Amino acid sequence: MPSWIFLPPPKHVADDGRTAGARLNSAQSRAVRAAFTHVSDLLEGVLRIANGRLTPFDRQRADLTSEEVRHLLEAVPAIRARMLEALERLDVPTPEADRSARWTVSTTLSFAEIALSEVTPAELVGYGTLDPGAAEAVAGVVTDLRGLIARAQDILRGAEPGAP
Repeated sequence: MPSWIFLPPPKHVADDGRTAGARLNSAQSRAVRAAFTHVSDLLEGVLRIANGRLTPFDRQRADLTSEEVRHLLEAVPAIRARMLEALERLDVPTPEADRSARWTVSTTLSFAEIALSEVTPAELVGYGTLDPGAAEAVAGVVTDLRGLIARAQDILRGAEPGAP
């Protein structure tokens, strides 16, 4: 395991584990927590790539060596652990799980549906003349994808997929 993962805590840490003389106001505390939350989200992308969970829509090539993957899979939890230690030292509360997973998924699916509305034939003519056959094909694809998204939304609402 690389030695950088086991770096000692910063020297300015007091014996009680807190950061000596450090006091953050509430805005600074929120900023640190927000930054660490964002870093954690970005690290989730690192894990996805390191675990080879690339989709056909990803732009990355799977070119990590097995040794790099192993080190990344060790590094991400270490980075998150160090962020948690820093929050504790700075007396910053950890983020609360204040959102429903159902709400998050539903909102994400709504954004996906909005993205599809940008590639309807009516929108694509803004880029130039649209061949009637292409317009029909695009309309069919968008309708199909919207239907799949609607079914996923139905599942979240507890409705039978496709029920009125």
